[in-house]
Amino acid sequence: MSETGHHTHIPFRENRFLIFSLVLMLLAFLLTGWIAWLNYSMHRSATTQILKSQQLQERAQAHVQDQYTEYLKQEAANRRFEKAFEIKQRHYADFMGAVSDAWLAVNRSDTTLLENALHQMRKSCYGLEPFMDMGGRHFLQKRITLFEKLSTQLASGAEYRYKVNQDADKAKLNGMSDEFQSFLYPLLFEPEAAQETADETTQTGQ
Repeated sequence: MSETGHHTHIPFRENRFLIFSLVLMLLAFLLTGWIAWLNYSMHRSATTQILKSQQLQERAQAHVQDQYTEYLKQEAANRRFEKAFEIKQRHYADFMGAVSDAWLAVNRSDTTLLENALHQMRKSCYGLEPFMDMGGRHFLQKRITLFEKLSTQLASGAEYRYKVNQDADKAKLNGMSDEFQSFLYPLLFEPEAAQETADETTQTGQ
């Protein structure tokens, strides 16, 4: 019986050692797997963060580029506006100056001064036409023709049968001078508020 008991006790130790070894191997395997998974997770997280960082950087760069592009567009628009404003201002001043000279020539009966003033009006009108639509150009040309006819008649020294008729024509000519200003100024320098005024003035001139 002692031999039998001895033989049954040794396998138990061996089995326990084997089980312990297997448990250690399993734990080592699990630890290795956990470490591998942890490294993978950390690598994936780092990669994700890098990608997100790159995306944010690209978006920021794109935003800056868009802002710079918009800035360049705005600068170009400002330069075009300033250039157009200078052109409009110059031709408008020349036109209204010619209107004033024409009125002075009529009062002095100076046909030479009147001829020069009317010529300057036409030249300035051609400079203003690119800034007007078809209706505005038609109205301005029509009013210039009437202004030329009436001012030439008054400055020529033609006798009026009644002085009241002459005074009425002078008042009409003076009113046309004001009409040029009230039509052109908002059209050229206040475009947002000019459309309604231009339409009403055009209808009045028809």
